[in-house]
Amino acid sequence: MRHVRRSAILLVILAIILGGEALLAGLTYGYVTPGPDTWYRKDVEGFEYAASLVGAQVVVLNSDYDTEKEITNINTLVNMGVDGMCVFSFNPNGAFIAARKPRKQEYSSC
Repeated sequence: MRHVRRSAILLVILAIILGGEALLAGLTYGYVTPGPDTWYRKDVEGFEYAASLVGAQVVVLNSDYDTEKEITNINTLVNMGVDGMCVFSFNPNGAFIAARKPRKQEYSSC
């Protein structure tokens, strides 16, 4: 009986893992990176790798350490309608705008 319970639990866990992967497949995430440095490139590669594991697409935009370009990149991703966004900001304004922008977009479409 105990062996049957373990098998059932393992099957449920496997179903959750596979189901979660299926839910993420087909999603598109945006990633705003602050600059072209090796450190930031490695971070992008890690994000892309994790997305590839679940079949998600990634759109990467580089801000080149320009505050205005970072804001434009955030707006571009919001206008594209990505399913999620990761912003690695080099200044507090970019992080603040990224956190507020999607919420404003949702409310303005209601």
